[in-house]
Amino acid sequence: LTGASLVNTVLTEGQLQHAVAVGADFTGAALNIADFYDASLQSARFVGAKLTDASFAGAALSGADFTRVIDLEKARFPNATGVAVGLPPFPARAPSPRPPAP
Repeated sequence: LTGASLVNTVLTEGQLQHAVAVGADFTGAALNIADFYDASLQSARFVGAKLTDASFAGAALSGADFTRVIDLEKARFPNATGVAVGLPPFPARAPSPRPPAP
């Protein structure tokens, strides 16, 4: 999906886990309940997209544009990474715990 134009597409309940959609354009798309788990979405455009209950868990979002999205507060971004336009900064991931010493 790299560079794909999905403008105004209806992808309700879309299963996009592990998708590589760098630079894809989801402007105005209906992405309700879509699952972008661990997807590569760098520089993708979500301008004006509807994100009700969409999940971006573990997604790479550097440079993605979430300007004027609908229902942003209902979307989930656990462990997402990168700095995206229109989103608050993601907290840094906690380092993996060290195994106990023998």
